[in-house]
Amino acid sequence: MQKGETLNLEIEKLIFEGVALSHAPDGRAVIIGGGLPGEKVEALITKVKKDFLRAKLLEVLQPSNFRVQPRCMHFGECGGCSLQYASYDLQLEAKRGFLEESLSRIGGLEFPEIQECVPSPRLWGYRNKMEFTFKEEGEISLGLHPRGDFRRVINLKECPISSFSIEEFFPSVRNWAFDFGISVWNLREHKGALRNLVIRRSLKGDLLVNLVLGEEISPQAKEAFASIFGDSTVVFTINRSWGDSHHVDSEEIIKGPGFILEEIGGLRFRISPSSFFQTNSLQAQALYQKIRDFAREVSPKKVLDLYCGTGTIACFLKEVSREVWGIEKIPQAISDARENALLNGLENLKFMEGDASEINDLGQFDLVVVDPPRSGLHPKLLQVLNCSPPPFLVYVSCNPATLARDLQQLFPFQIIEVIPFDFFPHTFHVETCVFLKS
Repeated sequence: MQKGETLNLEIEKLIFEGVALSHAPDGRAVIIGGGLPGEKVEALITKVKKDFLRAKLLEVLQPSNFRVQPRCMHFGECGGCSLQYASYDLQLEAKRGFLEESLSRIGGLEFPEIQECVPSPRLWGYRNKMEFTFKEEGEISLGLHPRGDFRRVINLKECPISSFSIEEFFPSVRNWAFDFGISVWNLREHKGALRNLVIRRSLKGDLLVNLVLGEEISPQAKEAFASIFGDSTVVFTINRSWGDSHHVDSEEIIKGPGFILEEIGGLRFRISPSSFFQTNSLQAQALYQKIRDFAREVSPKKVLDLYCGTGTIACFLKEVSREVWGIEKIPQAISDARENALLNGLENLKFMEGDASEINDLGQFDLVVVDPPRSGLHPKLLQVLNCSPPPFLVYVSCNPATLARDLQQLFPFQIIEVIPFDFFPHTFHVETCVFLKS
């Protein structure tokens, strides 16, 4: 089989990253985007490898009953919600499958039956935070990147997963940039002003708008920009770093307190521009309540929340533990965590700025919660967990592959329960909560 050849295939299943798996007549696996289990399709071979082929979907010859009409006008071009063409029931089943395959194939693990994927309370308008990029392409574009192409930006007209209406703000932002002659950041030349627009919205509807700039703009331009968003909190961040990292050289609050308050599970949380907070607030509440239920069963006297962010999990666990510690390396997040403890009248909550990889002993804690970035646990932390294992461990993961790798290396622990949560409907991403005991 050669590149450019067409094949008639039957789709077997969805695999991680939301692509479909089939097999060619010679037995090689075929990875193809856009297909659903049980469908018969015509596909064009685009890449030939020794053990597998990649192919492009040309036509669905026999569609699945699970195929639905995508809602967003940018579907197929935008790199975001790549599973919009699949029914939600199939999405949940597929995400559970992604997790199961990772734990068994990558981790080689023995684990109890994975529970059904917990559905998101909202299927649309669920994202409380969106980060958009500016691009100069004859005119100023504002939007998201196509999948796998960070050089281009799709000039968005809508985004159905966003909890706020971009149709209400984006035309005014583009006009503002044009009227004031604001330059766009040029990564190659390392100059220009407009880099990113980050918007957060609480469940009550409060907005935090953060305009990320590569260089300063005039006070008049700042004031005009802030007026677009009414009574919302508006912050300007300067990021002069070469790459697209979330670096902060300086931060200026133009309007409002510089943060918003989110309320979930009867608790209030302060969220600043650089603080991490789960982007699906209602689903975060379901996850945190599940962790609290587990903690209530094991009755820990002393809890450690690593990668604690703004202290959300720690605050939820204070109800069931005498003492809770949180550690996070981002200073602003720790500041917010301390404010959150005060906001909720919680005593004996202690937050410390620090790197999880520098922890030396965990034996004094009855329960440890880890919620690391996509890269997973630092090797030093894995070693400490193995050398001084707490009686119970909760691992919250946004990446099944690194979760499987880490669980494989946590020798003293036995997996009690595995629960996937769908924080990101219409995407291939899945959040997982694993309960373990030593």
